[in-house]
Amino acid sequence: MDLKKAAIINAGSKFFIIVTQLITTGILGRILSPMDYGIVAVIAVFFYFFTGISDVGLISAVIQHKELSKKDCSHIFSVTVYLGIILGGLFIGISRILVIVYESKVYWYLGLLLSISVLFSSMNAVPGAILMREKRFLLSAFRNILTSVIAGIIAIIMALNGFRFYSVIVQMIVGAVLTFTFNALVSKVGFTPFPDLKPVRKLLRFSTFQVLYDAVFFLSQNMDNLLAGRIFGKEKLGYYNKAYSLTQYPVNNISGVVSPVLHPILSDYQSDTEALYQKIMPVVRVLGILGAFIAPFCFFEGREMILIVFGKQWTESVVCFRVFAFSIYAQMLNQCISAGFQSIGKTNLLFINEVINTGIMLTAILIGIFAFEDIFGLALCVSVAYIIRFFIAYYILIRFGFRRSYFLFLREISPEIIMLFVMNGVALFIPVSVDNLYLSFVIKGGIMVGLYALLLFSSGDWKLIRDAVFSSKRD
Repeated sequence: MDLKKAAIINAGSKFFIIVTQLITTGILGRILSPMDYGIVAVIAVFFYFFTGISDVGLISAVIQHKELSKKDCSHIFSVTVYLGIILGGLFIGISRILVIVYESKVYWYLGLLLSISVLFSSMNAVPGAILMREKRFLLSAFRNILTSVIAGIIAIIMALNGFRFYSVIVQMIVGAVLTFTFNALVSKVGFTPFPDLKPVRKLLRFSTFQVLYDAVFFLSQNMDNLLAGRIFGKEKLGYYNKAYSLTQYPVNNISGVVSPVLHPILSDYQSDTEALYQKIMPVVRVLGILGAFIAPFCFFEGREMILIVFGKQWTESVVCFRVFAFSIYAQMLNQCISAGFQSIGKTNLLFINEVINTGIMLTAILIGIFAFEDIFGLALCVSVAYIIRFFIAYYILIRFGFRRSYFLFLREISPEIIMLFVMNGVALFIPVSVDNLYLSFVIKGGIMVGLYALLLFSSGDWKLIRDAVFSSKRD
């Protein structure tokens, strides 16, 4: 299956999932309080760290190494089962520390529950990787839709019955359990109590740097939540986290149309960096064209989006969301970085890149918390760090990965950057004040869509969108 067909399949599932998640999140946002979300956000920092490293880099490694047999995969899967048990136990231990730090016993119960999800996330590494390596994207799309709907319904029912933040926790657990169950049944991977470690050793160099990257990446992505919750309090963290989470819808669900399928497709060209570059650049440019609209749109419509979806109790999230919107373009394009490094087998460069950018992100977080001393300043510093991350990450990928000119790369994406600046300028300096939220949303949306269409056709970038959607040429 080629990249275009895979992206179309993924786009269909992502669209359905976006709608499902927005409905679910909107309903939960009106039932649960900012304090409830703040409590979840604290332990979610550690949860996402553990689930991020739970596959110990094996998903990407199994996809990259085409020579692995089914028997090899069964041995690797068996190792992940034992690893998941160990990580689940460690996560329970972390929850005990949270009880002491945040002086709340609730984190002990949340840790016990989420350890189940950590276990299943680790066990899912190999079955999930097999589906991606075999390019069974249609089945994966069906799985994602199914788990999203079932987990969302269960969360809403629990919230309506007074389970508060436990409804969000159970939603996470149900998603992990259903995903593993589906993948295990389809991939038919076996378990052996005494696995052979030789297949694991084959993947060691690739997976080691990958898991180190995952660990550092999740640290940089979540340290703001951890510190903000401790210093500003759970309620302020709830506002901050809600704003950040909303910006992740376009980042994860639009960029996510292609990022999950990039590595399985591009790994077929792993020995030809020129072919890889020619394959990945149209993806980068199309994401840039979309990001040049979405980022200014979210800034311009920030108040309307927050209040319409979540209600007036989340008004304090509006300013943070608008600030985060400035970094959406950079975050969308950053989604291609890991697939680029993985496809050329340079996970060592991926790790080095992440160490550099994590240093920048942590510095920005510390400045935001201790210099600005509020969630607005923190959001501003984090947004700036994402933009800096974009330029550094692509410099390392283009210059040292593909061994091409970085300035030529910037020239290739310059039409989208110019479009982004023009759109942001209009969003910043054209005042539109309408009391009715829905009418304001329509008017502002009309301005943004009209300007975007004008820029799209005057720059000729509409042809890239046309070719991405309608061209019959195989990728």
